[in-house]
Amino acid sequence: MKFYLFMPFCFLFGNCLSQSRFKEGSVKIKSDTFIVKRQDPGMKLGETPVIFVHSSKNKHVKLVHYTGKELEISKNDIHIDRDAVRRIFFEVLKDKLTNLHKNEETISASLTYLPSGVLTDVGYVFAENTMITPAEIEVIDNRIRSEIKASFSGPTYKTNPVINIPIGFAF
Repeated sequence: MKFYLFMPFCFLFGNCLSQSRFKEGSVKIKSDTFIVKRQDPGMKLGETPVIFVHSSKNKHVKLVHYTGKELEISKNDIHIDRDAVRRIFFEVLKDKLTNLHKNEETISASLTYLPSGVLTDVGYVFAENTMITPAEIEVIDNRIRSEIKASFSGPTYKTNPVINIPIGFAF
């Protein structure tokens, strides 16, 4: 009898664990599929290996090879609310902020825009042993895609096929 009472908890706990880690390959969440890749073994946050996560919605991940040309764009010519991006992360992860801070976790988001200001790609880099779950990344990704707009000025942005905007912070 005790065994039957214990079984539902095992299934519930197992489902929680399956959503708590990123495994290399494709991860289907609610409505999106995310691609998880382990970065170069030399790329680490302290002693911890890092992973790169991006949505299958991304359009330029394999198409564009960054040449450094996009670095010619002056920061003054990129108009984006970086605080709004940070706010999205902090709102979605509000229940974990204390522990993320204790673990000294950092995250980098890379937002890729067309010169017209259309957001095409969002990628994330963080420690492989992060407390952040795939479900939380899906919520963050959807909010960034719907809420974060960018515009550009100056002559340089028009010559780039895409404009990559890195945004990183520690918790």
